[in-house]
Amino acid sequence: MDNPSLNDVTFNVDARISVPSGIHVYGEGFGQAGVAGTIYGTFSIPPGKAKTIYINIKGDKTGL
Repeated sequence: MDNPSLNDVTFNVDARISVPSGIHVYGEGFGQAGVAGTIYGTFSIPPGKAKTIYINIKGDKTGL
């Protein structure tokens, strides 16, 4: 995510990822939400800055 320096406000992001059972998603700066199979993270990017979010997806079994 990139917030151009021409902006004069902070870019606020609420990222949510939902997956079916048997799939796990995790990443840097993410926390577990109250509903199973959903994680979320909130991020603030000031003007002229960028943020990269790393997300890992893993299945319980091979082939998922």
